[in-house]
Amino acid sequence: MSAKYRLFAQLNSLSDQILSAEQLEIQSVSCLWACSRSCVVAISSPKEPTYLITDLPAEENTAPLLELMQIYLNDDNGTLP
Repeated sequence: MSAKYRLFAQLNSLSDQILSAEQLEIQSVSCLWACSRSCVVAISSPKEPTYLITDLPAEENTAPLLELMQIYLNDDNGTLP
């Protein structure tokens, strides 16, 4: 299994424990125009800024990334510190 699919599987597994399905939908996309910067995650929501996070290690714990998503979702403007 490639690194991007391992990260995707880990995010899906942990997201059920940390965030509710109403808050977060995790989707795999075919291209974010960042091939040389894998693994890549985009965080987006209607009417809020979109963040592209690159160079993520697939083997690392994904809990910090999900915590960042929760901060994004809980902020009225989608602002990240």
